[in-house]
Amino acid sequence: MNKVFAVGFLVLLSGFSKAQDNEDKRYAQPELPGDLMVDIGMTFLYNDPAELDIQNFNSRSVGVYYSQRFKLSDRFTFNPALGITAEKLRLDNNLNFQLADDNTIVFDSLLNRGDLRTNKIAINYIELPFELRFYPTRTVDGEGLFVSVGGIIGARLESHTKIKYDFNNIRRAEKLRDRFGLQDFRFGFQGRVGLRGIHVFYKYYFTEVFRPGRSPGENAAPGLWTFGINISGF
Repeated sequence: MNKVFAVGFLVLLSGFSKAQDNEDKRYAQPELPGDLMVDIGMTFLYNDPAELDIQNFNSRSVGVYYSQRFKLSDRFTFNPALGITAEKLRLDNNLNFQLADDNTIVFDSLLNRGDLRTNKIAINYIELPFELRFYPTRTVDGEGLFVSVGGIIGARLESHTKIKYDFNNIRRAEKLRDRFGLQDFRFGFQGRVGLRGIHVFYKYYFTEVFRPGRSPGENAAPGLWTFGINISGF
């Protein structure tokens, strides 16, 4: 009887092992051919009105993309990518978009906010960056020094304000989601220089941040540019 139990146990163990192997194969993830790229930079405005006074070194741009490399020759590669870019404009005054008494969105002074600590406008985009990279000393698999130029196509996903303040010794936070007169699409130029795993970038967007006549400040047409550092190859 003990031998029967032993044989049965071995059969069950063998079956479990095969099932486990099959499950491991079923859930094995294929190795993706591209790279994960992370852009971290500072955001600046040009043609900005006095009403839209941002803190340049506290306004951030963060982009996360999946990039694919297509080798054209030993010196050139074409690198398209797809990802999300978050622009956070930190304002240096007490003006921002807010809900008025008649339920309209206005850009005005923030009243009854006590000690204002954070005053931001956040805009999130889905973007398609692409670039042509040149390797002066040639490359086999994207390694080595490179310089690149390219373009950016983006579409607005979501936008909101974020306000933090102390009122009557209580820390409060407010968030308002709206279109705020922002452009739904944007187009820009980018340049990069460095190594595959780490490099610096510069992005300049030709499209104005707001739709015509919707920007804070009379007849203002602010645009946006960023520069920073990239880490890739995850």
